[in-house]
Amino acid sequence: MEMPKNKSRFDAEGIVGSPACILESTKIHANSETVSISELRVRDKVLSHDGKYNSISRIFNPLYKGLLVKLKTQLGDIAVTADHLIYSMRINRPPSFYMTLKNKRRNSIVGWHHAGDLMRGDTCLYPIPQKIKIIKYLEIENQKAKFDFKSRNLPERIEINENFLELAGYFVSDGYAKHDDSQVGFIFGIHEKKYARRVKILIKKIFNLEAFIRERTKNNRIDVSIYNVHLARFFRNLFGNSAVARHLPEFMMFLPLNLQRRVILGLWRGDGYINLKRKWPRAGYSTISYELVQQIKFLLLRQKIVPSIYNEEEKIRNGVLHRKSYRIHIGDIYSLEELAKILKIKFKVDYTKRKASHAWFDENYIHVPIKKVNSQKFLPKLVLA
Repeated sequence: MEMPKNKSRFDAEGIVGSPACILESTKIHANSETVSISELRVRDKVLSHDGKYNSISRIFNPLYKGLLVKLKTQLGDIAVTADHLIYSMRINRPPSFYMTLKNKRRNSIVGWHHAGDLMRGDTCLYPIPQKIKIIKYLEIENQKAKFDFKSRNLPERIEINENFLELAGYFVSDGYAKHDDSQVGFIFGIHEKKYARRVKILIKKIFNLEAFIRERTKNNRIDVSIYNVHLARFFRNLFGNSAVARHLPEFMMFLPLNLQRRVILGLWRGDGYINLKRKWPRAGYSTISYELVQQIKFLLLRQKIVPSIYNEEEKIRNGVLHRKSYRIHIGDIYSLEELAKILKIKFKVDYTKRKASHAWFDENYIHVPIKKVNSQKFLPKLVLA
């Protein structure tokens, strides 16, 4: 995507020279999902520095031979050419990674800076999606097989309210739909009886269907089952047909903030945890779906919650294959306070103790410090969109 027009000195200088910028395998937020930059086409929309999805006007496919800079932040890594422009904040030196927020703002220069000029301790300004789109109802199409006389039809439309969004969070984290469409299920730990009962209530309230709860103490789990072909198809089409393909539908990413809080509630009660009693409180979420972890990152950023993203490579432990997974970690004390409110957990913060601010929000961005900078020679083709 072409660099936005701006009167700053950095923009005027930065657009001169090779347009090669980003590895073609780099995944970016486009068309409301995460895709490799090589898959993009003209008129596709990508998340831009202004927090909006703007259309691609030109695509370059140049050959590049030169320096490649890899920047590491808590939101992930990116590899770019040294002359690529990053919307960032240069911190006046001598640097201190643990500088106070007040000093960082006082001794800083915000603008478009070349990646090769950035150093550890500088901050990247990551845009927070600003779009809000209100959708009140979701249409449902019931399609029966020729000799299916038992399946009960779902309502022709359901309201997009807090109840449905909470149920969506439970399903994305702990649910499944069998591929023969015979059953929708949710799996909870044996200690999560109240969540199992909550799902049963929501299924009845939203779809007027009966859910069956079965405690399997030998397996240390609770199964919630709903036998309805229409519900199985509906959930699979809406949220993906496997754990690795699990995602939230596009419309949920742009709902008002108060409704998105209910999605987070259901998600966290499923595959998340929060521990506020330890000396250093923290929370986390784990999934094998790359798309889902990126979506949750956006949901948290819109709530002004600071996440850190980590990858865990595929491995074999105790003879069991564990697929590649993605983890979200939350350790910032003010972010934990906000997450606790969403999860309806009491958390009293001691504001008399000094809290280091590694990342912070302004109206449109989260400022994330650069943790590490690596440079290396690079030869293959790069692509910029």
